[in-house]
Amino acid sequence: MGLPIFVRNVLDGTALSYSLIEGSLSIGLLIGSIIMFAWNTNRHRGKIALYSLLCLSFSYLLFSQTTTFTTGLASIFLVGGFIQITTLPVISIIQRQVSKEYLGRIMSLMTISSMGLTPISYGVTSMLLTVGLTIQDIMFWSSLILIVVTIGVILSARQIRATH
Repeated sequence: MGLPIFVRNVLDGTALSYSLIEGSLSIGLLIGSIIMFAWNTNRHRGKIALYSLLCLSFSYLLFSQTTTFTTGLASIFLVGGFIQITTLPVISIIQRQVSKEYLGRIMSLMTISSMGLTPISYGVTSMLLTVGLTIQDIMFWSSLILIVVTIGVILSARQIRATH
């Protein structure tokens, strides 16, 4: 929901601009997948997931402060790449740690929670826009919250950092 509003209001873009931003995100997702495939990490998956989440948060912060189309393309590309570099190790950890009879249930829970949070995110974003916040402010504060939470997890969750 936020991306088309951001492109229109902040970057003064058109439908083509939005398509190119979405394309850059998709290329980032693809490149992130290729990196993870080539890297093929079997160790430190927890650490990789946490630190790439931190990089994702900073990339999102960078995107929230973007005022030019080219910087927007570059920063959203980074967001896409770090999404994959964060997600793939988490899925690998789950597949490795969860017993086979529960794996389908856990993966279904992850999918359902992701799908369930999307409309909530839309609703919260709509409410914040209605009360006068800009989409740039919403993205900025969301990324800052994510940075703080991620740093907190990195500093306190030794077991996650040590997960292979």
